[in-house]
Amino acid sequence: MMKRRDFITLLGGAAAAWPLAAGAQQAGKMWRIGLIAHEQLKHYDVLFDELRQLGYVEGHNIIVERRYAQGSAERFDEFAAEMVRLKADLIIVNTTPAAIAVKKVTTTTPIVIPTAIDPVGAGLISSFAHPGGNITGSTILSAELSAKRLELLKEVIPGLSQMAVLWNDANPASSNDREDEAPGVHHAARRRGGYVAARGARAAIHDAGARGSQRRIT
Repeated sequence: MMKRRDFITLLGGAAAAWPLAAGAQQAGKMWRIGLIAHEQLKHYDVLFDELRQLGYVEGHNIIVERRYAQGSAERFDEFAAEMVRLKADLIIVNTTPAAIAVKKVTTTTPIVIPTAIDPVGAGLISSFAHPGGNITGSTILSAELSAKRLELLKEVIPGLSQMAVLWNDANPASSNDREDEAPGVHHAARRRGGYVAARGARAAIHDAGARGSQRRIT
């Protein structure tokens, strides 16, 4: 998981550098930052505190347009279109579906995503070496680390033999990432004499609801 310091460095540095990259700062210019997320997190307070120390003060020379989906990912398309209409100079997103929504409506506005799961597999960037486009940020190398996490878990609980992995299969990045990491996780489990059941949360919840309905009917 990204440390708070890394979050500040990434987003604070991006926000501080983007006006300079466009040329000399314009006197009296009011910069507009879009923030699209599921909910308000303390990390964002830290980010804007850091920006304030860099001279970017909300209400003075930056306007922050905050939009929270509250778990309704279908609203990301609406928020993305709104940010383009508002002519945001920079858009910060904290989830891959939001990044995809913004990428669909602009190829020029800088997009920052600090916690991308699989930006290549999700189609956000071309490659890590040559990302191209208007998206920057960092990624969580979940597929590469999942097998190691499993091995560490077995060391902590030696008698562990059966494990379950749930993920949000409504998120394309999560689905792609779990498909990539599944072989490594299953191999690590077999090597340690264990078994892993992997399932998308949406499908698992649907099945549980169906079984519950059947029990109620009978």
